[in-house]
Amino acid sequence: MRTKIKDVAKEAGVSVSTVSRVINNNYPVSKETREKVEFAIKKLNFEPNYLAKSLSENKSYVIGVLVPSINNLFFTEIVSELEKRLIENKYMIYLLSTNDRWEQEKIYLNNMLKRQVDGLILINSSAHKDKHYDFLNKISPRIPMIMVNGRSSKVNSSKIISNQEHGAKLALEYLYNTVGSNISIFSGENSFSYEIKEKVFKDFFFDKDIPIKEDSILRVPTGNSLQTIDYSRDLFLKNYKKFPHIKGIFAFNDLIALGILQGCQILNINVPKDISIISHDNTILSSIASVKLSTVDLKLKKIGYETYKLIYKLVNAERITYETIKINTELILRDSTI
Repeated sequence: MRTKIKDVAKEAGVSVSTVSRVINNNYPVSKETREKVEFAIKKLNFEPNYLAKSLSENKSYVIGVLVPSINNLFFTEIVSELEKRLIENKYMIYLLSTNDRWEQEKIYLNNMLKRQVDGLILINSSAHKDKHYDFLNKISPRIPMIMVNGRSSKVNSSKIISNQEHGAKLALEYLYNTVGSNISIFSGENSFSYEIKEKVFKDFFFDKDIPIKEDSILRVPTGNSLQTIDYSRDLFLKNYKKFPHIKGIFAFNDLIALGILQGCQILNINVPKDISIISHDNTILSSIASVKLSTVDLKLKKIGYETYKLIYKLVNAERITYETIKINTELILRDSTI
């Protein structure tokens, strides 16, 4: 039979309300009384009823987290650090994958609001139209909400933003300085992150007065699924046969880069002697690949940690406020570049 709070009170020789005060730490209790209650709790293996606790405090101790995919370790590594930190502070996460579809994201957001989560974290939200932003702007004054990357500029919420432009410039400058202008980028579709890096690429070539060739920008149909590796490999095989002059590749995430590596192995192309590859994100995949990948480090653990710190602060604040935190990026050089 489960131990109840009244059993702890009887064991400690105090009232039920005193036990509640010790558990919730919301009223002063003498050191001697606290020690008696804590001893009784340990002796009886008492587990507090957090549902009752949350009802009394009008808090759920749950944070809703939305990601486009759980297959891309970019999101997994951020969420892993975020969850670890929240659990240490008595919070849990309610994680849902939207498959990068706004309608699914909207359904999940409404669901989370009905479940009365204490806060919301949207990582790379699929919102991309004014009506999507309008929906989010109706939510943000009601509940603490953080947007991590994505098209967040039109949403009134707190934000965690990676300086992806800086990282992309570092990658392109390194490739240009080591292999010349025969550089291709492997992008994806329907992602603000890809759009940012494509713009950096176009601006970089424009500033260097280098024409954009047919093979300069290649797009993988999907960037976050397990099929991304296969799609990227096939796209590389198809285009390298047509454009064998490619000497440098900037892949917009580690899944895409792994597919390109597979293509190089099939064609017996030496990396980095024949082709240099720089990836993006710096998930664990980049360091365990058959050729360790040079990559733009988005500092995923730092993103997770900063997101935890901010959401914890926001859900425990007296009123909703908006803050923006920017995360620097850097280029890590490994075996896939000269």
